[in-house]
Amino acid sequence: MFATRKSSSDIWTFASQRGHPQMALLHTTIDPTNNTLTISYPTNIKSPNKRRSFTVPLDTNIAKQKYPITNVQIWSNQLDAYDLSSRIPTECREVIFPKLEVGLYAMINGNERPAKGKCCDKYEKKPRTGFADIVSEL
Repeated sequence: MFATRKSSSDIWTFASQRGHPQMALLHTTIDPTNNTLTISYPTNIKSPNKRRSFTVPLDTNIAKQKYPITNVQIWSNQLDAYDLSSRIPTECREVIFPKLEVGLYAMINGNERPAKGKCCDKYEKKPRTGFADIVSEL
């Protein structure tokens, strides 16, 4: 999950395309063999076909060993997450999130938050979700 924060705040808040439309230019690919996520981005908004990429681990055991834990906010929930921000290239920050402080966070297994919404009401055991807005079906 990408998150931003104001310079006057310690709170990292999730970033969405609604608030940051240039996030629509990000492309992602999962490599199940290496258990990694590759994020590609344009090197310039005016030339979206010229792209670079960076890769982050999906294995939380690796993340636990290498990355600090930071508190992040998604909607009304505060969660601890692995801070992968050091992996974001400066160029990506400048193109996708100009003039903003941006971070990249991975969910800690078992640290999911309760899912909310009408679809969740029908389940006796309430579903849980990570950074997603909602779980539509289980």
